[in-house]
Amino acid sequence: MFGKFLDKSDVFSYGVLLLELVTKRAAREEDFHLHVWARGEYETRPKKTQFRKECRRCPPVLEVHESLRGSVWFDAKDGAAIIELALLCVSRNPVERPTIKEVVERLRQLELAKRMNL
Repeated sequence: MFGKFLDKSDVFSYGVLLLELVTKRAAREEDFHLHVWARGEYETRPKKTQFRKECRRCPPVLEVHESLRGSVWFDAKDGAAIIELALLCVSRNPVERPTIKEVVERLRQLELAKRMNL
């Protein structure tokens, strides 16, 4: 039981790290918790919108930081996929979080990973 709990805690921490990398926001500042903010932003976005470029009113959590968007390696679908993966990782219910093996598999499906033969 303890091993499973620790694994899901590690997945949660990895999800927070992904959110930090993509949004370039700190995980915790005084009364601000990145994973709580991101979840709220994501849940209020229009359901059919995959990425902010498609919808000017979409919450900022769906927008990958501009410095990352400028990279030749950036793919808009990857940005959305990483955010969705991060939010799965920080799910309130540990049972709903993916395993670390599932996280790695989803990361391998990113366009960037395919281009780099990872």
